[in-house]
Amino acid sequence: MSRRQPHSRCGVILVITLMIIAALALVTMSLQLLSRSSLAASHGQKNNLQARQAAMSGIRRAIALRMMYPDDAGQWLDNPEGLADQPVVVQDGQIERGWYFTVYAPGEEDEVRYGIIDEASKINLMATDAETMLASNLLSPAQIDCLIDWIDKDDEERPEGAESQFYLSRTPVGHEAKNDQLLTVEELLLVAGFDAPTLWGEDANFNGTLEPNENDGDETFPPDNADGVLQRGLLSKFTVVSWDRDTNNAGKPRININGSSQDLAKLDDTDLPAETIEFIRFVRGRNIRFSHPVMLYDLEYQGQSSGVGADELPMVLDLLSVSPSTGKRPLPGRININTAPEDILAAIADIGEELAAKIVAARRTLDPAQKNSAAWLVGEGVMTKEDFRDLSGRITGRSLQFRIRSVGYHRPSGQFCALEAIVDIAQGKPRILYLRELTRCGLPVIPGDSATTVIGG
Repeated sequence: MSRRQPHSRCGVILVITLMIIAALALVTMSLQLLSRSSLAASHGQKNNLQARQAAMSGIRRAIALRMMYPDDAGQWLDNPEGLADQPVVVQDGQIERGWYFTVYAPGEEDEVRYGIIDEASKINLMATDAETMLASNLLSPAQIDCLIDWIDKDDEERPEGAESQFYLSRTPVGHEAKNDQLLTVEELLLVAGFDAPTLWGEDANFNGTLEPNENDGDETFPPDNADGVLQRGLLSKFTVVSWDRDTNNAGKPRININGSSQDLAKLDDTDLPAETIEFIRFVRGRNIRFSHPVMLYDLEYQGQSSGVGADELPMVLDLLSVSPSTGKRPLPGRININTAPEDILAAIADIGEELAAKIVAARRTLDPAQKNSAAWLVGEGVMTKEDFRDLSGRITGRSLQFRIRSVGYHRPSGQFCALEAIVDIAQGKPRILYLRELTRCGLPVIPGDSATTVIGG
């Protein structure tokens, strides 16, 4: 028996050796799998980053076009040649391989528009009274009361509103009313009477087209009524970031024509006709004040003419004011008469449905240069100068805040990233006020085919 002990020990050693080899093999395989997983994860992160950078390229391109062509809205409101399916990186010289971007927005109909969204074409909730919001037919009286209670400083509930006492009773976690301004329209989700379907509507991927998943009831996301009509929600009608500046288009304070002789001396440094400058001095020398610069249009006084016709009126409205202007005073909530849809224009006091339809019909025939200001409303005979004067505190002919949606994507893999930015250029240089990712909302456009309808996520 003692003779077999060496053989027994050898067997034990052999088994241990084999176990060690097997364990090492398993460790090696695990390291290889881990390495491959790390490489795959690294590759995925790289693709995600590249997709995001491609989308950011679209946002930067849209901003650049807006800054380069301030008077030509066609360059940035709907420009398939410059904003649809644009290459960022082409791989191996093959057009079918590489990273691209498309800047997209909802069009007037069930279609995609390749451009930016003008925030001044919407109703500013933070600069609008309850009467105007009610006239828009977009909010119910209860929603308006709840919104006002949410932002006002007191704790007194309006007839159909809600204050902190209501919000603190909510479960599982209550909170107080904000009692301050909204920073984004999405904050309405915190306000009683508002929910996601009300805010976002049925347009799940924000592209403005009705797709199968947006017209099938409750079968797939989002919830919809399957009526064949795309409901775009309040986000397409309201904003909280639109504001104009009390300056001319060059960013300088306007000249107060009701001011002192020092103010009137500044007229000589402008390109206004000499006849107009002399007329202003003539009228002011008789201690007569102007109610609005538009009143200079076709004006005669004691045998003298202002020299202001349809061609001169845009410059007059751009350069002149009837009150002191430092250029620093913000003018919130003015609606762009050139870009606002008909239902938004109709909600403005003293416009209504009939005049709104007339405005939209008239602006379709104008060239970009005519839309540099709202002066064409008078020059084209759409309204009288008295009506324009009364409306001037609520309308504008320019926009300084924009919403840009851009998708960056790869051919042929289909990897994509969608971003949304709100950009403010009121200070002269563009500032991104807000940036969020929309990738989870779905692919908004078909890569490589800007003329086709879009698909969902």
